[in-house]
Formats: sequence, structure tokens, C-alpha cells
Amino acid sequence: MNRTFNILFAILVIFDLIVLQFFDATDIRYISKPAIVGSLMVLMLGKSFHSVRLKNAILIALLFSIVGDLLLLFTGEAELYFLLGLLSFLLAHAWYIIAYLPRGYFHRARFPWPIIVILIYSFMIYWYIAADLGENEPYVIAYIGILVILALVAFFRQSFVSRRSYQWVIAGALFFMLSDSILAVDTFKVGIPYSGIVIMITYALAQWFLVHGAIEQDRTEPV
Repeated sequence: MNRTFNILFAILVIFDLIVLQFFDATDIRYISKPAIVGSLMVLMLGKSFHSVRLKNAILIALLFSIVGDLLLLFTGEAELYFLLGLLSFLLAHAWYIIAYLPRGYFHRARFPWPIIVILIYSFMIYWYIAADLGENEPYVIAYIGILVILALVAFFRQSFVSRRSYQWVIAGALFFMLSDSILAVDTFKVGIPYSGIVIMITYALAQWFLVHGAIEQDRTEPV
């Protein structure tokens, strides 16, 4: 089942990349882009979870992601769509945080030092694009903040979940940070060659890892 899904997921991603790169067909992307996350929603709905709270939180995160995917397709028509898309993804990240933060993860003795690197990286991205943000600055700062919190929560899970779930959720958080960093630089600072392809690949990987991290957590944790 997982292998079949992974093949289907890869086909959906590749199809969307082909549409993006070679056809400039927005009408098709209304289907091909949200289908990537939509397939993960179907996967989640078909899974039996011990933790209903975990499953529902992930499904809500995926739903907000699909809304964000669609809104960002309209950014060429009005800046409002970009801000609404940003808000949708901010809410998606918030629900991922809710999903992965059920126990008292925050403890000084277990502080994950890689977070220092993430904080430095996030500040550097902000510093690089800050002068070009204009009125969008507070929204971008809030979005960077929620990404850092998601990464922090991912690293704090080490003592509470299986190694595979721990690594997959970290990978998801970091791929999201990479994808959104490229999007931010490409949108506000300077155009990046093939940015659309790189953004979609890292975005798809981020969602895949976050969802499968949840599936693995529910499979391995005590009932």
C-alpha cells in the first residue's frame, strides 16, 4: 500500500512540475497542484489511528495547505491572494504544531542545539529580504516565527517518539523552511532560476514527511 501510494504521489508531483515548467496552464494547476496534498489527505482518511486528535490535526493542516495552494495561484491578480495564502499556510503550520505537541516537550535539559542554527538561518533570510518586504513585513515575520516553532517542536520530540517518526517530522519541518525560504527570496528579492520546480519539490517532500511522521508516530506509540 505504501509503495503504491508513494509511486502515485511521485507521479502527481512530476505531473504538476511538467505543467508548471512547460505549459503555463493555470487551469490545469488548479487540479494538479492541490492534488499533491489532496492525495495525502486521502491517505490519512484511509488510515485507522489510535489517536483521533493526531489524525484530525494533520487533516486540518492539510486542508489549510490545499486552500493556500489554490490562493497562491491567484497572486498575479491581486496581492490580497498572496496574504491570504500566507495566512492559510500559517494556520496549516499551527495545526502541525498542535498535532506534534501533545506532551510537555519543552524542557531545558533536552534543548536541541540545532535550533540555534535554524534561528541563525531564519534571521539571515529575514535580513536578506527585509528591505524589500514593505507592508508585508509583519506577516512575513509572523510566518518565519511559526516555521521556527514547528522546527523547534520537531526537534523536541526525540525522547517521546520512534526514531523514524522523529527524523521524518524534522525532515518535513526543514523542507518546509527551505521551500518557503526560496519562495520568499524569489518573491521579494531576486528571481531564482527554476525556483518553481525547487519550491514544489521541497514543498511536496515537506508534506510527505510530516504526514508519514504522524502515521509512524501513531503506529509505534502506546495505545
